[in-house]
Amino acid sequence: MKGKILLFFCLFLTVTQISAHQNDTLQIKPPTIEKQIPDTVIIRNETLDYAERSFDRTLDIFSWVLAIVGILITLITVSLGFMFASSLRKFTKWKEELNKEIKEYKDEIEDALKDAKNCAKEAAEHSQKTEEHENIITERFEFVQEEFEAIRKLSEELTPLVERTKKYAEEIADKRDQVSTKNITEKISDDEKEKLEDFAEALDKAEGAGVELTAEDYNNRGADFYYDGEYKKALEAFEKAILINPKFASAWNNKGFTLNEVERYKDALKAFEKAIEIDSNYVTAWANKSYSLSQVGRDEDALKAINKAIEIDPGVADVWNNSGFILNKLGRYHEALEAYEKAIEILPDSAEIWDNKGFTLNDLGRHEEALKAYEKAIELNPDYFVALNNKGYTLNELERFEEAITLLDKAIEINPQYTNAWCHKGFALTELGKNQEAISALNKSIEFDTKYANAYYYRARAYSRINEKGRSLEDFMKAIELSIKFKEKAKKDEGFKNLWADPDFKKLVGGNEDEDLEKEDLLKNKKIPHKAGS
Repeated sequence: MKGKILLFFCLFLTVTQISAHQNDTLQIKPPTIEKQIPDTVIIRNETLDYAERSFDRTLDIFSWVLAIVGILITLITVSLGFMFASSLRKFTKWKEELNKEIKEYKDEIEDALKDAKNCAKEAAEHSQKTEEHENIITERFEFVQEEFEAIRKLSEELTPLVERTKKYAEEIADKRDQVSTKNITEKISDDEKEKLEDFAEALDKAEGAGVELTAEDYNNRGADFYYDGEYKKALEAFEKAILINPKFASAWNNKGFTLNEVERYKDALKAFEKAIEIDSNYVTAWANKSYSLSQVGRDEDALKAINKAIEIDPGVADVWNNSGFILNKLGRYHEALEAYEKAIEILPDSAEIWDNKGFTLNDLGRHEEALKAYEKAIELNPDYFVALNNKGYTLNELERFEEAITLLDKAIEINPQYTNAWCHKGFALTELGKNQEAISALNKSIEFDTKYANAYYYRARAYSRINEKGRSLEDFMKAIELSIKFKEKAKKDEGFKNLWADPDFKKLVGGNEDEDLEKEDLLKNKKIPHKAGS
């Protein structure tokens, strides 16, 4: 815009100069007074005038030329000024852009230098780390070489072990076919027990060699421990079987049965309920559940459970046997006797069922019939110490104490830690007047079971008979602490006749409990599936 204004200004000046020049050229000269002069003079003047006019025209032409030249110069000057101004603007803009670019390049160069410094620093660090890594890699490579060499040596050493493991695995596979999955509630023959022991021994070796055992393997190992009376190890084995196969109903049942043996009845109930949850028609689990329920005082529920087992399969002798046990405990002796008769019909050679029948007959007061039932049990199994004890107990009831002691001694010979036999022997000796021998026998009974109330009661009787009031009352207090039912019994027991008038004794026997002491004691020691004797 500024260039255009300058151009118009120059044109204006040029036009003004031309106009001025034209005015000068066309200027009217004032008239002159002509004088009369001679012709020569006139000619001369004309020549001079012509020369002046020519000179003036020349001057005019020159002035035009000068004007045109001035215009051209002005135009050139303006053009050059315009070009210079435009170039200056472009130069200024270019310079600004150049400075901007130079600044940008400078910033980039500075950033690049910073990056280069950082890269150099990182490179130095990486170089150091690389060196460290190289050292680590070298060390690890050396370690791997050492490990590889160790593995190679170990492989050479393990080769015989692998072969041995393979051998044990094959041996186990062969023996599995000879041993079925064991249910410890069932009786086992000597031949089966021998095979089971052989299999369990092979399992120990195989497991030690790294052979992976199955749930059935652990179940059978648990059965072997159970038959050997190692209940804690048996439980551990059953737990492993269940861990491998949580749906293994037989392992749950075996676990519960073993828990019954160690008197953990509530835990046993949970195990039986789990077995029934897996198999609702599992007769043995229902029967065993009934026993656990009975042991925790839920006799009516126990009867329902055993009836469920009978409903599922009425042809199982053990189920009828357990039904008789529960009915006997409920005081329904005639129904119990019928249940035992059913069991004997199914399994007439069971010493345990004959023994339980004798127990119920004794409760009905049919002592002679009870003796015959016990004799049948002993005939079937001469070493069945429970039947020997129960027969001895019935003989005590009949006051045939010498015969009772003979049978009880035989029971003790078979099982020296049988606390019931020691207790009943102590009672018989007391009745024979052999109080010191009775106390020794009762000491044994208490040694093997410190919570056996009957033993404390009978020992209190013996101490009373030899007038040792302090010891008698001490044992009597322990007896009633374990079972309040002894209070009423002692009031009528001739064994405490020496203390009936004693104020301390009277204070202890205050109260009125009319329960059957012997029945409570005998039922306390019954075990499933057949053990019901005291």
